[in-house]
Amino acid sequence: AYMVCGLNIGTCITAILASVTGCRNSKRIATFHVLFNLVGTIFFLIVCSATPLLSWIAAFSGSPAHQVANFHTVFNIVTTVIMLPFDAVFMKIIYKLLPIKGEMLAEGSLIEE
Repeated sequence: AYMVCGLNIGTCITAILASVTGCRNSKRIATFHVLFNLVGTIFFLIVCSATPLLSWIAAFSGSPAHQVANFHTVFNIVTTVIMLPFDAVFMKIIYKLLPIKGEMLAEGSLIEE
């Protein structure tokens, strides 16, 4: 399970590298990908250390390969369900990190790029 969490964060580098030469929206998608996997990993690190989740997944899975696949499926589904209500919050964070050209700031100054 911890390997799956680490690998999920590690796969973000491909999205980041692909967005380097892309437009601002591609950078926003890569940023969201990183935030999605970080939030999911933090959540599952807490859950796995505090509950018998790993034992439960192992009980329904035979081989270690099935255990990894099942945990990865649970990771993605649960992280998506957790993040859906907070999509506006994450979009605000992403737009703060990567603002629109010429966007008005709260102080009234323009961002010039």
